[in-house]
Amino acid sequence: MFTNTHDFHHRKPVVSNNNSVFHTSQFETKVTEALKVVQTLLDNTRNPTLASPNHTHTYNDKFTLSEAMTNTALAALLNVLEQMGLGKGAGGGGLNDDSTTTAATPTSSAAEVLQKLIRVVQDDKKSITMRFVAKETCSFLKESEYEYEDPHSVVVQETTTSTTSRSKTNSNKKTTTCVVKTKVKQYHWNIEIEYGIYLYCGSETLFSALSSLPIMTNTIACELITKTSEAPYVPSYETNPMDVSLTWLLQNIHKDTLQTKFCINREVESCRTPRSNDDICQAWEFFKNVGGWFSTIDCYFTEKDNSIFQGRKVAGDQLRDKKYLNSIQGNNVFVPVLPLFDDSNSNSSETVDISNNTSNTSTTTMTTTTSPLLSKEDLNHFFEKQYFTMCEEMKSVASHFSSQPFM
Repeated sequence: MFTNTHDFHHRKPVVSNNNSVFHTSQFETKVTEALKVVQTLLDNTRNPTLASPNHTHTYNDKFTLSEAMTNTALAALLNVLEQMGLGKGAGGGGLNDDSTTTAATPTSSAAEVLQKLIRVVQDDKKSITMRFVAKETCSFLKESEYEYEDPHSVVVQETTTSTTSRSKTNSNKKTTTCVVKTKVKQYHWNIEIEYGIYLYCGSETLFSALSSLPIMTNTIACELITKTSEAPYVPSYETNPMDVSLTWLLQNIHKDTLQTKFCINREVESCRTPRSNDDICQAWEFFKNVGGWFSTIDCYFTEKDNSIFQGRKVAGDQLRDKKYLNSIQGNNVFVPVLPLFDDSNSNSSETVDISNNTSNTSTTTMTTTTSPLLSKEDLNHFFEKQYFTMCEEMKSVASHFSSQPFM
């Protein structure tokens, strides 16, 4: 083992999705912003920064950091699933001494559900998949009629002439303003989307299957007004299911302690660096798929929201207070997955007796090198902040869209 002599390897696992291209500058900007929050969570004597070759560290610390970040991401994802409906509980967790992470502290029911899922994967050797489904309906409500005024009024001027007894002619002018009103028929439609997210086991893909586990279900609706009697959408339509596997996630959680247990097998020949090894490639593929799944659902709702808005705009609705779903960015949610080193953890002084003569009582102070990685307690603060900011963001979104008729 040696310190500060190897540069960090920047070769990432190859991905085929162009949307998954890693943007270094964006990543560093986000870490910089997150560090401002970190400074408020840790002791003011601490100064963690983005891990780099400038920190005092061993090559083993790079492997440990890769494992720590993956375990942190797994626990953070469990916090998200819990907020989605898998269970409710206080946010918590962190790294323990062997680089495993305690997942979100769940309620007893959530813990039971999670342990059941883990046993299905680890003991029964079955897969667990998360699926999004939606059914759209469009039904006719009523026909109505309304009048609207033409913005351009018609002015009519009349002139009358009269002759007096002295052969004088008087002219009188009369101006009349006519307002043009037009009667228009309009057609009212109820647009409804019933959607759900659930977990299914193996090949039992149906929502109603005994082994399926609902995470959330909801129905949203709005009224759409058109100028023609033609339905704006088909009467009924079911979207193609959107699936993402959670098997790898559940394989990397201890079924009894609910601690994440991801680690890199450094003994195999395929393990070349902390970035280039089969275990990290699997982790990369998993999180890429999960991120893509969430993005696909986000696109589904924002596109549907925009489509409804355009339909109402064509019908003449003013919609001055329209709130768009794509305005939800989630930038205020704290992401705990931060590859940080803290040099204040790296050097510690220890007083030891170096004398071989029992009569000699002299001692000396030696400096020993410890890991620059953040501690379990540090990560606990990060998870608590993630959970708190998720709750606050959800409250803000709910308040922002409380008056919105759709979504």
